[in-house]
Amino acid sequence: MVSITGTIRKFFHWGLLLCGLMLLASPGNAQKSPEWLFHPPRDAHHLYGVGISPKYVEDSLTVIVAKQNAIASLVKQHTVTVEAKFAESGDAMGILSKGHVKEMVDSADVWQCRDAAEIVDSVRTKDYLFLLMRIGKDLSRPDGALALSSKLVKTSPKEAPDWIGDLPQREHTVYGLGISNAYTNVGDAWKTSAREARREIAMTLSAESSTLSREVITGRRTYHQELSEDITKVTLRYSVIEKRWFDPEKNLYYTLVFYNIPKPD
Repeated sequence: MVSITGTIRKFFHWGLLLCGLMLLASPGNAQKSPEWLFHPPRDAHHLYGVGISPKYVEDSLTVIVAKQNAIASLVKQHTVTVEAKFAESGDAMGILSKGHVKEMVDSADVWQCRDAAEIVDSVRTKDYLFLLMRIGKDLSRPDGALALSSKLVKTSPKEAPDWIGDLPQREHTVYGLGISNAYTNVGDAWKTSAREARREIAMTLSAESSTLSREVITGRRTYHQELSEDITKVTLRYSVIEKRWFDPEKNLYYTLVFYNIPKPD
């Protein structure tokens, strides 16, 4: 005969263990990150990319994944084609919106970046490897020394930067703010917020808009419905990640990207 008390104890034990694992894996249980993640280095001659990888049993795999992610960030900051669509439907019941974004890069740029980019710094935390890489703005090998801080920091909701609510203003420059919910892998959250920031920039630069209004009759009710759609496809050259910030209370990831509008020939 199986003891009911013993069974309850087992379920209670495993329940506590599961809750503990969920808390450890929870993105909201934020760890410290390197300072250069939130304030990437910047100079006139280089691009800087951050790659993040969860720690794998095989450490070589951890390094490979972090390096691949850093190279992807460098290439997208150099040249990326953003194809995006945003649709919105509104009626008396509320508003429903849906968006899609795709980023495309040149494979030749990826290979060139793999050959020329250098690792500037690496920081290991309990769960992740953070890798900082740089390359020349023309995808050439970087030169010159770089001094930076590898200090680990945590963000605080009391220290929310001004650009979260009010984008910077600079002549001939477009800013995009990308926001992402938490993912199991923190690197995915940062990549998503950067992609959303570039989508905002692309939509600001060029978007084809269409709107459809109609009357919908259901039974005895008639209500007005409005459908709108914005589509864009823009190639961005030098859309650079300027800053990042994490809100530990709301579990949101913010990335600020700037794009200098090319001067006409």
